[in-house]
Amino acid sequence: HEETKLLRMMNFKRASQIVTGNQKEDLPILGDIRHASMEGWLTKQGGIVKNWKRRWFVLKEDDLYYFKSKDPSEMAQGVISLLEGASIKEALIKTGKKFSLEIATRDRVYFVYADSQVDSDMWMGHLVKNVRAATFQQLSDLQTNHEAGKLIVGIRGMMCNHCSTKLQSIIAQHSGVHSCEIDMNEETATILGESFDVDLVCSAIEAAGYITVIE
Repeated sequence: HEETKLLRMMNFKRASQIVTGNQKEDLPILGDIRHASMEGWLTKQGGIVKNWKRRWFVLKEDDLYYFKSKDPSEMAQGVISLLEGASIKEALIKTGKKFSLEIATRDRVYFVYADSQVDSDMWMGHLVKNVRAATFQQLSDLQTNHEAGKLIVGIRGMMCNHCSTKLQSIIAQHSGVHSCEIDMNEETATILGESFDVDLVCSAIEAAGYITVIE
């Protein structure tokens, strides 16, 4: 029994040293972060041990850092990257927690909850804004080298076949688009074409009430 307990403790210690996204030596000190978009307390679910712990979060551009405390000398425990297809949505049904949010990245899905609906709405607004800014920067980089070929765009918010038909119509009307295939299950649009304006296509999709994510 003692050997099993010791082994479990050793495994937990190794697991607790894992930091998503960056090695510990790459993470910043809280006091070194300037011009953050937002900061405040959120309660975060652990990635390995699924308990909830209160953390101080700091959002700067496309990085969401979290710390054990507000001490300026505190080193970040981890960072959530909002690049490469991150999405934000409410998570009450999945977590059973009021004011909770799901932050889905390419590597992992994070769950956090705020102290109030006002705080949750503020975090949602800032996170979505920063995700969109990061996505459009990726779009800009992609458009620079985009002359012809295939583009896969993640689309969040599709609910039925009517959405699929509507999106196909929106995308197909753009110059340079040859064809578009909507996959409701994967939440993606596969666009084939030549020299079409990626930014313009995604803006039209978002104007229709959907969220675009570059896959």
